[in-house]
Amino acid sequence: MIVGHVMGLPIEESVLQLAPAAAAILAAATIASRSALGKLRRSVGHAVARRTPSARESMGENEPS
Repeated sequence: MIVGHVMGLPIEESVLQLAPAAAAILAAATIASRSALGKLRRSVGHAVARRTPSARESMGENEPS
């Protein structure tokens, strides 16, 4: 086992070789999850805006001002 030192901590060299790939995968996963959450947030917002008012909410609309 070959050990490298990162900030004084011994770490196996194979882990150090995989670090750039792991960072790229993590960045891609972050972007994908933000996109999915944005779509979900927008769809929930549209569902709330499109819902019909309940009986309690619509009662005040028919009364004269």
